[in-house]
Amino acid sequence: MPRTVLAALAATLLVSAGGACAATPHYAPSAAAAGTYYVSPGGDDSADGSSPGKAWRSLARADQVKLRPGDKLLLQGGARFPGTVTVGADEAGEAGRPVVIGSYGTGRARIDSADSPGVSVHNTAGVDIRDLTLRGRGAAAGKDAGVNLYSDRRSDGRREHVSVSGVDVSGFRVGIAVGATEDDNGFKDVSVRQTHLHDNRDAGLLTYGADFDPGAPARARTSHGALPISNAGASERSRPALADGISIAADVAQVPCWSNASCARVNSLRRGNDQV
Repeated sequence: MPRTVLAALAATLLVSAGGACAATPHYAPSAAAAGTYYVSPGGDDSADGSSPGKAWRSLARADQVKLRPGDKLLLQGGARFPGTVTVGADEAGEAGRPVVIGSYGTGRARIDSADSPGVSVHNTAGVDIRDLTLRGRGAAAGKDAGVNLYSDRRSDGRREHVSVSGVDVSGFRVGIAVGATEDDNGFKDVSVRQTHLHDNRDAGLLTYGADFDPGAPARARTSHGALPISNAGASERSRPALADGISIAADVAQVPCWSNASCARVNSLRRGNDQV
């Protein structure tokens, strides 16, 4: 075939291909696919954590991975793990695609924390904490919360959605703490269900917010949104929202709570704690 014909044919094919390409929708990848990571006492911290057979061994190794929206970090049920699970400001963050911290296999995994929370969520939300046992080093020595939700970043608004369900917490200063340092900059859509809070030094549940400002009393104690507490299937009736925006179920004992100094406390005008 003459070279001029070959050139013409090639040009025609290029034009046709270009037109077809322009008319065909291009694939645009969506958000990064969520990952599931596993931790087991029989695991190996040099593995990739992507399956029970390739599980990591320690919480310290798991904490090196940034948990993106939709990711799951699962600990082997029935096993014990020393340390803390931390979800930081550059992790999670989407209420509709929460990061899940929980157990896999049979039973609940247990996190033993000596001088730190069992699970810490700092300056972020979009987190589900479920089916775990959290143990501090004893109520007399405990100085942290078993589950610690804390916000100290300014001007971002309230962090949305943290769920705690099927968790047993004891041996800490407080079972669950929800805290913030600024008005309207704490947490909203925080729920606690089917959770046992017992044998903690000061309280089963503690909420606190910004320090009282005598110059702006109307804005005092508005750090958080409502916080429902219940057992699945139990009545969702609740008291009117308390002064700091936290509402407590009519019967706090719906979340089994015993051998704490109190079951639930909220901050007073001086950021102390009033028993509920």
